[in-house]
Amino acid sequence: MKLFYPYFNLFVKEGTKNYRLDTLIKIQGKYKLDTIHQEWDGTAWNVKFYFEADLKLEEVAEVQLQEYAVNLKPDDPKQLDIIKIKVYKEPKAIIENTKPEEEGSGQTGNENGEVEP
Repeated sequence: MKLFYPYFNLFVKEGTKNYRLDTLIKIQGKYKLDTIHQEWDGTAWNVKFYFEADLKLEEVAEVQLQEYAVNLKPDDPKQLDIIKIKVYKEPKAIIENTKPEEEGSGQTGNENGEVEP
């Protein structure tokens, strides 16, 4: 069973260009955060979370919930119309040399957000 599930909200401070993405990621207990990388790929703003195994953490809990706040820095606010979140179970250095298997992903933006009644 895959245990990488991102839940997220995008916050925009009115009148500024401050954008913050709050995420809650449910992961296996043996993983710790390696790095967070964000980039514009031409169609969507990608926020990638890279984790690495730490066997010491396996004894602490089978599953852990981690909360992250990521300050987004787009060149143009329109780049945030579509935001994709990807979670990888290997460090960024390893993934750059191989084609990674995504463990979980999500998408938000103008067309994918929740509509409140």
